[in-house]
Amino acid sequence: MSAENDFKRNSHTIRGSIPLLIVSILLLVAGAGRADSLDTWQWRNPLPEGNTLSYVAYGSNTFVALGPAGTILASPDGIVWSSTNTAPSTTFTSLGYLNGLFLATADEGVILTSSNGLAWTSQNSGITRDIFGATYGDGSYVAVGAYGSILTSPDGVNWSGRNCPTGYDLDGVAYGNGIFVATGDYGTILTSTDGATWTPSQSPTNEPLTYITYGANYFLAFGASTGTVYASKDGLSWSRVGNVGANPLGLTYENGLFIAINASNAALKSADGASWAIISPGSVAGVAYGNGTYVAVGTETDLASNNQYGGIWTSPDATAWIARNSAITYQNIEAMGYGYDTFVMVGKKGTIISSLDCQYFSTRASNTANDLYGIAFGNGVSVVVGSGVILTSSDQVAWAQTKWPNGGSPNLTEITYGNGTFVSVGSEGLNETVIENKVAVQASGIGNCIGVSKDGINWDDNSFFPSFGIIIGQALV
Repeated sequence: MSAENDFKRNSHTIRGSIPLLIVSILLLVAGAGRADSLDTWQWRNPLPEGNTLSYVAYGSNTFVALGPAGTILASPDGIVWSSTNTAPSTTFTSLGYLNGLFLATADEGVILTSSNGLAWTSQNSGITRDIFGATYGDGSYVAVGAYGSILTSPDGVNWSGRNCPTGYDLDGVAYGNGIFVATGDYGTILTSTDGATWTPSQSPTNEPLTYITYGANYFLAFGASTGTVYASKDGLSWSRVGNVGANPLGLTYENGLFIAINASNAALKSADGASWAIISPGSVAGVAYGNGTYVAVGTETDLASNNQYGGIWTSPDATAWIARNSAITYQNIEAMGYGYDTFVMVGKKGTIISSLDCQYFSTRASNTANDLYGIAFGNGVSVVVGSGVILTSSDQVAWAQTKWPNGGSPNLTEITYGNGTFVSVGSEGLNETVIENKVAVQASGIGNCIGVSKDGINWDDNSFFPSFGIIIGQALV
């Protein structure tokens, strides 16, 4: 086998406009090209997670956070996180640490449990309806969901369905003062002393009641549309005590504080449910407290690229917050390749990143702010092309610009190497004045650009232009 063919067998290129948080995972496939399985994936950028995060809980000396597509993260301190993706199609709806067990509910009757936040087991709920919340009290786990679904379990593993006096969705359930209270659509309020037999309670409203919790000797629930805060000591008599703004998104009780999430994903705190103050470090979806630390999860947005990713913040007092995310870049990556034992990614605003193992990444100076769209390897050289720019490197670290023939600057979008030759394609604007038979001719249009090079440095322009364009002639005097 020739050296060229041997090189081509060990080089890979992926192109297309996708964020780095996706390309990072694809790089692991390229790096694992000699393995037999593509089933195991590890997130590499941004860390700890690129997906937005929706729920967080603390227990067993561990913080656990959930996100879309079955995303599960765990951390001993809220700072260093590890991930496990145990249910790729799962859309989570709640998370709690209940009687020594992490319990997550999800759409389509999914219940997941874990004793440590790392190893998770899917339990058979016996239903396929969405489950929206769960709690624990008096020796029983209770879960509620769509169309009046109520389930109970003595251990979080074996579940039984219970009769419900309503067919409306039940959006949440809490336990306190010896009573289970479930709330739901059309102001539904149900109470139970054992989780098995339920009785409707007089409601103070006809709007959906959601995000019920118990703390400070009170049940608190939100009006789903108005954000009105309703309070009750026994689940039977309710009163309006405050407001957190229309369409609230969450409620919990942590370390002596009620914590709400409003429609703008801002976190608010209250000691009594009546007076609320914003404590939000960013776009928050959930807050938990444990081991002297508040942890908030949600969504971060990079202002330069406008890309979004999972946000994690920590605070000792729910006032001063520290972001716990890191990333090599938040710019979109347009192409990636593997050659000469190195992964190379290129993207917007001159981004070049390289890695030997897809665990540790380094940004490289491209000396351009132009967008980069393609990369190829061959003849001992790595070549990157982009918007009006061609870059070459012999070591994937130091990059130098080279010129297109005749001083042109085409928009090059693809490049490949084969048979000892680099070929790059793209588009080129034509805007030239030429002299033909004493007439100045101005031609403009968009041409198909094709460049050919043996070494990636010296290029032949094989571009051609279609017949359309604007031709203006002016006779010379």
